[in-house]
Amino acid sequence: MIYIKTSIPAEYCKVLQEDIFSESVWCTIRLKNNQKLLFGGIYKSPSSANINIQRLNRLLSKASILKFNHLVIVGDFNFSEINWDTWTVQRNENHPAFLFVEFLRKLMKGKALRKHSLHEKTAASV
Repeated sequence: MIYIKTSIPAEYCKVLQEDIFSESVWCTIRLKNNQKLLFGGIYKSPSSANINIQRLNRLLSKASILKFNHLVIVGDFNFSEINWDTWTVQRNENHPAFLFVEFLRKLMKGKALRKHSLHEKTAASV
């Protein structure tokens, strides 16, 4: 769920809600100078099957190619194998966590801010 102040010009992004990965919510926000921001909130269960991770990757790819000036993605990806401070994974190159980090590196080319959840072991990337 995303809460947005009524004075902020935002709309529900239907294009991304129609995707196969259902644990997300997306909105578009109009900024000054006719710029647009795409904002997404995502939750991936710690017990997600590999197919669901592939669906998440497809969703993020789709979000990245839409015509927006800015993209912000927040969420709890629940990959305990990922060290979000160093963007490293202590698993082999075929492990879903390793593939996800590599996917994000290529896709986002941006800044990742990290905030711990209630439990240090289950840190969430913000």
